[in-house]
Amino acid sequence: MPCGAGLVGTAGSARGAPACDTADVSETETPETAASAPADPVVEAFDTTCRQLAGFDGDIDTEWADGFLTAVAASWRAIPAEEWLPALAGEAFERAFADPEAEAQARSALEARLAQLRAELDPETLLDDQ
Repeated sequence: MPCGAGLVGTAGSARGAPACDTADVSETETPETAASAPADPVVEAFDTTCRQLAGFDGDIDTEWADGFLTAVAASWRAIPAEEWLPALAGEAFERAFADPEAEAQARSALEARLAQLRAELDPETLLDDQ
């Protein structure tokens, strides 16, 4: 599973934070079992998009982007992509995904992760878990 995958609220992660290592793996999850765990396609697509963005802006990584989108998801209003995408990636997004098909796929991956985070932060869902 990619570093930061499935994390909600990684706000402690700063832009440019060092990459994850095996110290981030829980005691019950070894690197081998983490690699063999069923992958979440939404998180995988999100991670791939973040890795491509990192090639154009070294301050962007999966954990930071996940924390950023968690903050967007937790907002009191639905923030449109036209507002959060430039704040997330700046001009790196246009450079990384210059092809219209690649842009649509990347935007879809980011929006799918945002929808997943919104669902995880839904107050009714959170209260049902108790």
